[in-house]
Amino acid sequence: MSIDEGSVKATQFKAMDNFSRILRNYPDSEAAELVRALYDEDLPEVGQISIPEKFALYPAYPNPFNAATTIRFDLPEPAEANIKIYDILGR
Repeated sequence: MSIDEGSVKATQFKAMDNFSRILRNYPDSEAAELVRALYDEDLPEVGQISIPEKFALYPAYPNPFNAATTIRFDLPEPAEANIKIYDILGR
């Protein structure tokens, strides 16, 4: 198995005991460490990640614009939204 520098690989299992295994490598050496930790309770179930069914970001108008522009967007449900606007140089 190949491990990228600075990465942490983790896995959990439950078979007759409750352990977690973490394989960690060290960026400045060829060393890696396998850590096992015993849990006193059952490991939590991992649920599905909620992904919006539909969202949309519409083009800014007027385009090109000078002092003001309008950017429309739709979300699948009411929520707080943050929009960051950058120029062509990333500022």
